[in-house]
Amino acid sequence: MKRVTLFSFAFFLVFTSAVSQRIQPLNKTGSTEISLDVTVDDYGPTGKTISIGRPNDMVDSVTLTGYPKLKHLPDSLKGLRVFTIIRNQMQFYYQNYRNGIYSKQFFLDKLKNSKKSYKDTTELSNQMVKCYFSFAVGYDRSNNAKFVIDTNGNNDFADEKLLQLNKSSNSLDFAFEKPISFIIEYFDGKNVCQEKIQCSLNQVVLPNSKNKIDVGVSFPQFKYAVLSYEGEKFYVCADLNYICILPYKPNFKELPNDQLIRLNQIATVGNAYFKYEKIMQNENKISLISGFTELDKKQLNSSPIVPSISAQKF
Repeated sequence: MKRVTLFSFAFFLVFTSAVSQRIQPLNKTGSTEISLDVTVDDYGPTGKTISIGRPNDMVDSVTLTGYPKLKHLPDSLKGLRVFTIIRNQMQFYYQNYRNGIYSKQFFLDKLKNSKKSYKDTTELSNQMVKCYFSFAVGYDRSNNAKFVIDTNGNNDFADEKLLQLNKSSNSLDFAFEKPISFIIEYFDGKNVCQEKIQCSLNQVVLPNSKNKIDVGVSFPQFKYAVLSYEGEKFYVCADLNYICILPYKPNFKELPNDQLIRLNQIATVGNAYFKYEKIMQNENKISLISGFTELDKKQLNSSPIVPSISAQKF
């Protein structure tokens, strides 16, 4: 997969428009599998989105049994807090169920309550996939906030460096620090594979934080492909839990929420409507299904996604 590191996606589109692009045709009928074959190390269609990390000591005891056992936490830091960010929760829950860590009912409850829709658990692996990453934060002797992240996924902080954790002035104001690259795993339907993820961490100020460090997590990375449909070209971009369809033009700006398409919602391509279904866990491949209408889009895109459960491998 091609990887591009650029400061501006607007410049990125200008640059890539001038070079050879693989153009993937979108079928007018049936399902089209699309390979999102370019990874961009920058913020994508959802903009600079921040999530507040949940420390492991706030996770319930049953769920915590499936979390990685981390070694060599930095004992030089006071007020230490440990975080494990799970990138694919259903894979995480499923592999721990299949390996006897979680009960069957626990997994079914998680699947039922998930906002994502999984038609078939065959896209999940029995193997232990490191679909997560961990980091720890705390204060050094000079009362500076520091963090260490498990960049190689070995659940061991002994081979990692302590770095400065910069503070935002409030929970809505983020400096978006220079991202850190690390390795994460995903299941491609046959094998457990690795890919490099980019992450940015900031200390945030929340009410009642007191002396505890709260962390904002962002992912400056997205994937895209070029589609052709009825003689026109389009960009399809995937960013975390969303896709969007953009005109094939050398410009970009953060999109409003109503242009971001979630799993099993309807996207507009030209004058046609397609349902978005994900294929690969890391969103390197998706599928767009034809045969939908504007009315379908109004109904599906305005309603909560209803999870479906079928054909579990139990």
